[in-house]
Amino acid sequence: MEPITLPRFDWFCPDIEQPWTFNIYSASRGTDPSLGCLDTNTFNCKVKIKVEEGQPHKIHASYYILPPWPLKRDPNKVGEALFDCTQEGLEETVKWLNDELSKMY
Repeated sequence: MEPITLPRFDWFCPDIEQPWTFNIYSASRGTDPSLGCLDTNTFNCKVKIKVEEGQPHKIHASYYILPPWPLKRDPNKVGEALFDCTQEGLEETVKWLNDELSKMY
């Protein structure tokens, strides 16, 4: 299974003082090239910068696992975590997502 990789830190927040410029990244793993997600579990994730007034910015990572068709999310196969809004926090995010991905296979 190909590991999750993320863009550079500055891709997520080109201007830390202007939150409307922040980018959101999403990815999936486990999709069959010819069948899509019809016969396999897929790991789906999203990473973005979380901004709350009066709080330091955080990296917000979330994932969910979709079982094969019919599509129904299992609430026990959903996760999210917050990390420091730094290059180191981004590296921790990548590790966390790949650790969660590895539990699926």
